Amino acid sequence: MTSNILSLVKEIYLLAIANGTIFTTAESCTAGSIATALTSIEGASQYYDRGFITYSKQSKIAMLNIDEDIFLQYGSVSRQMAHNMAKGALFNSQANFAISVTGNIGLAKDQHSMQDEALGSVYIALLQKNKEAIILPMSLDVSLSRSDNISLIAQFVLNSIREILLHS
Repeated sequence: MTSNILSLVKEIYLLAIANGTIFTTAESCTAGSIATALTSIEGASQYYDRGFITYSKQSKIAMLNIDEDIFLQYGSVSRQMAHNMAKGALFNSQANFAISVTGNIGLAKDQHSMQDEALGSVYIALLQKNKEAIILPMSLDVSLSRSDNISLIAQFVLNSIREILLHS
């Protein structure tokens, strides 16, 4: 974990405690990296409830109550999917602030995708109870490694959370 991310998490922790914020995460392409960052400091249980790593379609349906129609109408990598993942995480947790991430951060060099248009696309939903969701699209450089792109997403999400908490 970089010192930048650790200092962001410490600031988020202080803001969240002051605001009574409790987080939950629903992560697909980041596979728990945001949850890992948020829980990397002592006392994280005071502001973090639980995380859902929902990489597959079936896990999104089972753990986050995503309706099959969302997959059919919008696909796994969409604003609608990110929003529904955040709603499902809030519903299935004791949190009041959900963070969800879905995206296509790149393929192995020998793979081909039916969704080439989504390659490098990421959607992040930040949803506080009783507030409108904030949906943030990201475009990644797929020539970077998966781990570099995951780090970029985590940094972006943590910065976004910090800004929301600062203005709450």
